[in-house]
Amino acid sequence: MHCFNFSLPTAETPIPRFDFSPSTVVLFSTLSSDLVLPFIRELKSHFKEARFIGCSTAGDISDGMVKDDVVSVLCLKPKKGRIEIFNDSISSETSYESGLKMGKRVRKQGLVHLFVLSEGLDVNGSELAKGLREGLPPDVSVTGGLAGDESRFLSTWVLNEEATPKSNQLSVMAFYGDWEIGFGSMGGWDSFGVERLVTKSKNNVLYEIDNKPALDLYKSYLGERQAELPASGLLFPLSMRISGYQAPVVRTILSVDEEEKSLIFAGDIPENSYVKLMKANVDRLVNGAESAANVAIESIAKSPDLSILISCVGRRLVLKQLIEEEIETVNLALSSKTSVGFYSYGELAPFSKGERCELHNQTVTITTFSEK
Repeated sequence: MHCFNFSLPTAETPIPRFDFSPSTVVLFSTLSSDLVLPFIRELKSHFKEARFIGCSTAGDISDGMVKDDVVSVLCLKPKKGRIEIFNDSISSETSYESGLKMGKRVRKQGLVHLFVLSEGLDVNGSELAKGLREGLPPDVSVTGGLAGDESRFLSTWVLNEEATPKSNQLSVMAFYGDWEIGFGSMGGWDSFGVERLVTKSKNNVLYEIDNKPALDLYKSYLGERQAELPASGLLFPLSMRISGYQAPVVRTILSVDEEEKSLIFAGDIPENSYVKLMKANVDRLVNGAESAANVAIESIAKSPDLSILISCVGRRLVLKQLIEEEIETVNLALSSKTSVGFYSYGELAPFSKGERCELHNQTVTITTFSEK
């Protein structure tokens, strides 16, 4: 596969020359939809035959660095395989239906992997994953992430069929042919405090924990940082355990409802599940990123042509100036020819090889691609 990535700090920056004409252009940016449009128009004028996919982020990962206020661009052209792009609308209420519809819509013959980019705020990520699982054959792997908006939590965008940034969009890259796909997803957060019972919830809205208003209980842990919600909630996610799950999953707050004293998460928080608060451990976060990279390359016999990293915005807020240590650790483990990605509001990946896709929060999710 031919890969080339670069970043554009202004819409007037010359687009680099390289020795192939891309069939697929992937772009990530922290810029708002109106500010990113001039960049997209310039890219479309250069790559007239290419299909576009991309989303807003909480930070772009490119050239081994974390970048803001630029447009990070990845140009792809498979040598033998094929990449197709499919788009649809999505919202929190339609997340399962949108995932199911997308899973059924993509052409199945030769399909090996689906890379997903979704609206990041008005979405239920666990329902999206469930719909995709039920709409796709069990041997098709799925990874991806939810769009971000730095730590503002105001608006996210995903490119639609016309390569226009819009909210409430779902977009996927479908990989067909002889590909070797690897993936890994790891966290590194520590649980603390007692395990508590979810006594009232609906989908991704948590109303009561141990029969007490969820927001009040959560604020009691945050102390002075409660005024910074929902951003401060990224520093204290919840570990959730459900009977039958192989491992606890992590859930991050997207917003709060002061009137109902509820917390709105990126994925479902079922009633009668058990939750514990989590806090950051810097060393374990970096080690978790390295472990995710090692798992992603275990099943690939050579260095991957391309690696896409999706890391949660909460990790960036915790690691601060150490954030590039996470990226450097991953790149050293991967040794891939091209490595790009973004900071997200949620990550989509299986727990391990052979399992189905789930929503994760506060993880590093890495997908590696090589043509056989």
